[in-house]
Amino acid sequence: MEGLMIPGMKNIDYTKTADNVLEFLTNNLYYPRMYRIYTQANPEHLQSPS
Repeated sequence: MEGLMIPGMKNIDYTKTADNVLEFLTNNLYYPRMYRIYTQANPEHLQSPS
């Protein structure tokens, strides 16, 4: 994997990133507006225009 690294690029800890994303998705206190948008976009909350 070392050969794929771009020179000067920081080594990103993707495991930590995944944890942060999971925390963001499960903790709606981070971005209440984003959470509302996400829940409104849920298929269960969508209604057909008919």
